[in-house]
Amino acid sequence: MESQSSSFFTQYKERIEQYVQNRLRLIQLQLTQKVAEVSSSLAWLLLMAMVVFFLMMSFSIMLGYYFAQLTGSVPLGFACLTGVYLVMVLMLYAFRKSIRKKVKDSVIQSMLDTKPETHESQQS
Repeated sequence: MESQSSSFFTQYKERIEQYVQNRLRLIQLQLTQKVAEVSSSLAWLLLMAMVVFFLMMSFSIMLGYYFAQLTGSVPLGFACLTGVYLVMVLMLYAFRKSIRKKVKDSVIQSMLDTKPETHESQQS
């Protein structure tokens, strides 16, 4: 009887150890998948930011010369453009909390792989 109970506990001890190892491996694989998804999203975002940066630089030069043509002075035209960008920076600064919240929510949503609740699902 004693050998049966020790065999029973040994068998289940091995099963529990295997289960824990499998769970740890699953968590490791899920974490690896999430890190890969976030990394690829960041790489895509960086690439798009670079393209947008160069487009904005070209557009800024064109707009600066357009303002220069309207004002009749190159420095005054580029000063007007600087004013436009200053207004944009002030607007971004004014809305920084809501922008940060949206970015945080987006990162949390992508890490947890949850879908945002829609208005219809809240009413059900």
